[in-house]
Amino acid sequence: MAVRAYSSPATAVSALVASRLFGKPLVAVFHGEELYRVQGLRARMLRILLNRCEFCIANSESTKRLLAGAGVAPESVVVCTPCVDSHAFQPGYAESAKAELGLKGKKVVLTV
Repeated sequence: MAVRAYSSPATAVSALVASRLFGKPLVAVFHGEELYRVQGLRARMLRILLNRCEFCIANSESTKRLLAGAGVAPESVVVCTPCVDSHAFQPGYAESAKAELGLKGKKVVLTV
């Protein structure tokens, strides 16, 4: 078990406290955009977070390179590319899904 942190200052502080409080390793998840042009408090929080992480999860090789540029050892970064299991989730069931959820005849917008 580990404490997972995202890189916003509020969640980073909460995750750091929880990690120490429960004696669990700290793991941070990065998507890339939070590593560009970081200044001030965000930059300080990011450095603290990176220095205390057991390892980092990056969503791409590009994000892994950004983390390396921020001083994270490449061997402590795991790349986990987000994707959808196309065998489990296939288009074509919109009307039956809407009916099952009580949304028949309504417009539905879904984002991931």
